Amino acid sequence: MKRKLTLIILVIMAFCVGQRVHAAADNPYKRCTLRGLNGVHVMLENVRAEVERLGLTKQQMQTDVELRLRKAGIRVLSKKEYQRAPGTPQLYVNVNFSIHEASGFCAFSVNVELEQQVILIRSPEVRIEGKIFPVASTWNTGCTGFVGISNIRTVRENVRDEVDIFINAYLAENPKGKIDEKRKSSKEMPDENPEIERKRKTQ
Repeated sequence: MKRKLTLIILVIMAFCVGQRVHAAADNPYKRCTLRGLNGVHVMLENVRAEVERLGLTKQQMQTDVELRLRKAGIRVLSKKEYQRAPGTPQLYVNVNFSIHEASGFCAFSVNVELEQQVILIRSPEVRIEGKIFPVASTWNTGCTGFVGISNIRTVRENVRDEVDIFINAYLAENPKGKIDEKRKSSKEMPDENPEIERKRKTQ
């Protein structure tokens, strides 16, 4: 009886406002790894077809994340730009669901990570296939919670909230003035060595 009452209370809470608990939080030790980033590529994991049928799609969340970053002045790198960027920085977003139709609610988790190439202190020469530095998550945040199935679309708000934590951490390490200076200097930087360019003109 007590277990049944607890379940009823959880379902009512889920349908009304939902519940959310932080699984990880930003801290200075992780935040410093964001320093000097000129932008990030956004990678959002696929969302189950069952979830998309309930009204929450990968495209919606991808658009939310990219729009939020751009509004904050953080450059969103295309796939081509990301592959050429130092360290290949990628904002990885993973949203998982466990739907319980009998009770009418679902559990969810949101994980946001900054992944980039790193050098192993003990073995600096290590490369994947002899060419690529290992990739690691150097910053992350996330939360878990539950909502009523009919309110599953509200999980978008949780994704936005976690991305906002990343944005605040990024801007703390890369103040807007410094970001603008880096962008200006990168535009002024020639694409090729001037000596090579002069040789081409003389040929």
